[in-house]
Amino acid sequence: MTLQIHKIVLQVTILLDRSDRPRLYSMGLENIAREMDEGGFVGMVSTLSDQPLKPGDVHEELLAIGNDGCFFDLTSFSR
Repeated sequence: MTLQIHKIVLQVTILLDRSDRPRLYSMGLENIAREMDEGGFVGMVSTLSDQPLKPGDVHEELLAIGNDGCFFDLTSFSR
């Protein structure tokens, strides 16, 4: 399999009642999305950027987001 990794940056905008703020900060994206679809939040997701990564940049990008750098098989990249 040939990998072509893209870095996509999303922005989530949410409107919610002040009383919901404390629980927002402990919620994962799945629960936030559920609240936006079915619960007490109103929101939207926007794509801020979408860029292909060069094979040599993937490891550093993984480390920058808190990964150990081993998520993708870096030997499988398209050249």
